[in-house]
Amino acid sequence: MNRHDRGVAVYTEIFQLPAAQAQQAMTDRVGPEFANEAFEAAGGAAWSHPALSARERDIAVITALASQGVGGERLRSHLELGLRMA
Repeated sequence: MNRHDRGVAVYTEIFQLPAAQAQQAMTDRVGPEFANEAFEAAGGAAWSHPALSARERDIAVITALASQGVGGERLRSHLELGLRMA
């Protein structure tokens, strides 16, 4: 599986949608260029590195979003994922 596909798999879990629908949902939210960047980042080594558990990674993402004042659906989706992972 390539980096892009691993990133799509991450967002598939976040959105709780089939891969094609998750990819479209992300593209609809941020546009194709930013969606592609998000997939590439989420599919990279930092997202799957064993130094952090999935729970710890969720806490880090939620903390980063909240500290930047990000709310709404973006924060809500990560909170829901964090609760599912707990």
